[in-house]
Amino acid sequence: MKTSKGSTFQADMVFDTTGRVPNTHDINLASIGVETNRGGVIVNDHMQTTVAHIYASGDVVAKTIPRLTPTTTFESLYIADILLGHTTASIAYPAVPSVTFTLPRMAQIGVSTAEAADADEYNVYDINFAQLGMFASHHDTEAKVKIVLNQQKQLVGATLIGDVAPEIVNTLVPIINHKYTKADLNKTIYAFPTPSAMLPMLLMNFLA
Repeated sequence: MKTSKGSTFQADMVFDTTGRVPNTHDINLASIGVETNRGGVIVNDHMQTTVAHIYASGDVVAKTIPRLTPTTTFESLYIADILLGHTTASIAYPAVPSVTFTLPRMAQIGVSTAEAADADEYNVYDINFAQLGMFASHHDTEAKVKIVLNQQKQLVGATLIGDVAPEIVNTLVPIINHKYTKADLNKTIYAFPTPSAMLPMLLMNFLA
């Protein structure tokens, strides 16, 4: 097999897992003025479609936010608050982790390393998890993490590779969304020895 970048490799099987196609074609949304595109139903920052009294949430929405069940719940609860008059503010997504269940597994949250490379406001650091005892005991020799910090030395993103990456990325959700400092992590105790406890401990070396 040859990739678009010219790399060649041999494989027994190739999977195309590039996402789902929104099932909007047969419900005649255009007839009532609801616009769609290849990504799904078009909404504004209040989850309204192009027909003001019709809202959309979940996988059918054209968006770049990861299409996850918890994301759908977040959007639906936001719409409920809009309809009940509890808020008029635009939807504000937290950092949402995503996982690719390959071998090894990959996970990402927040600002990606590609985004960070194009902006002076971020710094990227490598953490080689394969050198840590917990990962060595799992024979996870490829485990690695790249973290992205802003100029205030707050964690704003991370990319992880390793068998336990899905669990570890979840430990980063509150650290990113609540802008934990080194002092906050000093007051946080994780179950030990566990893989998910190792990264927060190491982050204290980087955060302000």
